[in-house]
Amino acid sequence: MLTELTLHNLGVITAATLTPGPGLTVVTGETGAGKTLVVTGLSLLAGGRFEPGYVRRDADRARVEGRFAPVSDAVVARVDELGGALDDGELILARQATTGRSRAWVGGASVPQAAAVEIGAELVTIHGQSEQIRLGSSERQREVLDRAGGVEAERALAEYRAAYVARRRVVAEHRTVHIVIAV
Repeated sequence: MLTELTLHNLGVITAATLTPGPGLTVVTGETGAGKTLVVTGLSLLAGGRFEPGYVRRDADRARVEGRFAPVSDAVVARVDELGGALDDGELILARQATTGRSRAWVGGASVPQAAAVEIGAELVTIHGQSEQIRLGSSERQREVLDRAGGVEAERALAEYRAAYVARRRVVAEHRTVHIVIAV
């Protein structure tokens, strides 16, 4: 979960820190206030391309930093392989760019862009404006609800699906059984 997002010299934002709470966080503001740049910052942490135009006009570099906790054991192991470490249980991802060069850090270690993309993709998922349209389908609604139920719901769903398949098999067998009476 993202615990903090810090943006420096990104577009119209000189400096901003967003600390989302648990549950839903809504970012609002006037047109041109930088709401899209918050999403851009998250996209950069997820491995998006750092365009030269993202650097604020009066600055020589832009920086985006995200703090995440908790993180999976697999992510912790990969961070360790890359030479990084968690900071008080939080993983810090950072991207920085000048008008010509971009750098990335994972857990304090400078890493190749591909490694930052790999870690960022595990931690950040961005849903665009069309997500509400996807939520209009009953299939997508079930998928979101099933995932929100956690491990217990996943287990119950697997049991239900197995029972449903077994029931369909029995019904199909019942329909194909013919009784022949010899006289």
